[in-house]
Amino acid sequence: MDKMIKQLLYESFDRELNEREKNILNFALIDSEELQKEKENIILMRDKLSNQAEQGFSGSFVHKVMSEVQRLSKQKDNYEFFENVYMLFRPVVIAATVLIITLVSLNFLKSEKISLEGAIAVPDVTISDAYDPITDFSLE
Repeated sequence: MDKMIKQLLYESFDRELNEREKNILNFALIDSEELQKEKENIILMRDKLSNQAEQGFSGSFVHKVMSEVQRLSKQKDNYEFFENVYMLFRPVVIAATVLIITLVSLNFLKSEKISLEGAIAVPDVTISDAYDPITDFSLE
């Protein structure tokens, strides 16, 4: 079966063919049993589809969709709340950062040396400072 003839057969169900196309299709239908079977199958399929009841959505489906939409709209409001909290604390974070940098700078200036001890104004702790023999319960 030629592709062009098959295409003409399909188009004959969707639109009105001109005289030349009708003649070509009719001659092809007379010559080919396969094309006749194809046409019968298409007619049967179209009839079955047109006789089927149109399916729709149940009322519970509509209710489920609407409740989901409402839930998502409330969730959007929560995002707006968190965005507002972020915007509120942004100046606090900036001020805290400036304060920390200022304090570290002052500690460096007072200690006159660049070290961790000078930055946070806490003396370095050595092992001997941390080790207290009184808390060691082993006998030697």
